Amino acid sequence: MATWIAHIRIAEYFIKNYRNLDNIEFLVGNIGPDCGVPNEDWSQFTPDTRISHWRSEEKIDDAIDVESFKKSYLMTKDDKYPFYLGYYLHLQTDIEWNKFSTRKNRNLYMQMG
Repeated sequence: MATWIAHIRIAEYFIKNYRNLDNIEFLVGNIGPDCGVPNEDWSQFTPDTRISHWRSEEKIDDAIDVESFKKSYLMTKDDKYPFYLGYYLHLQTDIEWNKFSTRKNRNLYMQMG
């Protein structure tokens, strides 16, 4: 998953370039999924990432179910919409971050072998 600072920088880009996203709710949505409460040794968080990162138990690969999130929260533009849009952007960012990391690790492995 992407780092907090990556999520904040991406949110800043959208806040700077889209006036309707210039609000605290959008920014909080961008970091919200990573704001769980850690246990004593930081090995687990509450809520678990299966919940905070919208992972579907039905999916075998345990991937983020961004389309389900979109259907559940982004179909209505109400006062919560900026938060949900930020949350959606966070999930999308994590998906792309994971693709990039996987590709980079695969390339390093290939160079070593």
